This record gives sequence, C-alpha cells and structure tokens, in this order.
Amino acid sequence: MPTATFIESGTDATQDFNFYSSTNGTVASDTTTSRTGPRSIKASNGAPAGSTYVSRTDVLADAGRRITFGYRRDTLLPNFGYFAVVYNEASSIEVVSIRENGAGKLFLTDADGSPSSSTGTTVLSTNTWYRISLSYTITNSTTYTFKLYINGVLELTFT
Repeated sequence: MPTATFIESGTDATQDFNFYSSTNGTVASDTTTSRTGPRSIKASNGAPAGSTYVSRTDVLADAGRRITFGYRRDTLLPNFGYFAVVYNEASSIEVVSIRENGAGKLFLTDADGSPSSSTGTTVLSTNTWYRISLSYTITNSTTYTFKLYINGVLELTFT
C-alpha cells in the first residue's frame, strides 16, 4: 500500500505554518474565510501584485500523483496569473503550473512555459470555493499527462 503524505488543511491544527516548508509575501492563517475547518491560508498580493505563496517540499513523487486543494479568491488574477506551481525540488525547475487567464478560466503550462492546447471552459467566480485537482503521470521529460479537475469534473488534459 502506498504511503500518503498530507498537508495540513488551512492551518487548522496548529494555527500557524509549522507543516509548511516556507512562505513568501503576505500570508496569514485566517479565521474570516474558511472551508474545511476554522481557518484557511490567506495570500495577499496587494498592489502592485507580487509573489505570495506557501510551499511544502518532499510531498510528491516524480512519476505521478494527484494534488487537491480548495481555492477561493476575492478578485480576478491578472492575465495569465499563477495560482499553483509544481517544482522539481532538485533542479528548481517548474514542472507544471495552473494559471488563470484574465477571464477567470484556467489553463496549464509545462516546464518550458508552453500553454496547454486549450483553456478550460469553467469561469471561476470571485468569493466562491472550488475544489481544484491536478493529476499527473510523468514517464520522462517529453512524455507526460496532466489532468485538471474543478469540483471533480475534468476541465482539461495536457499531454
């Protein structure tokens, strides 16, 4: 049976970032808006937009996994704004990123920045929680499949 590694949901257990490897920018363990418990992670970019994130290393396997998280925002991200990135920790190279276009639709890019052949069809509304899942299988540096789901429904596939 495979070993599961969990990231704490929204800082509920510790009210801080003990289970995360690092933070950058303005992040908080917030009690005003939560999804699964009394807290959520709030990342504020401010103006002008900056790079704000929490990260956890040593979680994913190279060959393939599924990542699922709750996502909510109060304003649209800037055109082609990142909101989730998977990195190769050893090389610090981006493997895949989930991005949002200026219309609130999601798309994927791979390590060289190539966008997926299609943008998702779902328009994400502000102030609404979504369950975002990314599954992937990586055979080698040129053979891979990423699948993006919104609320359990396949949104797009990128190979």
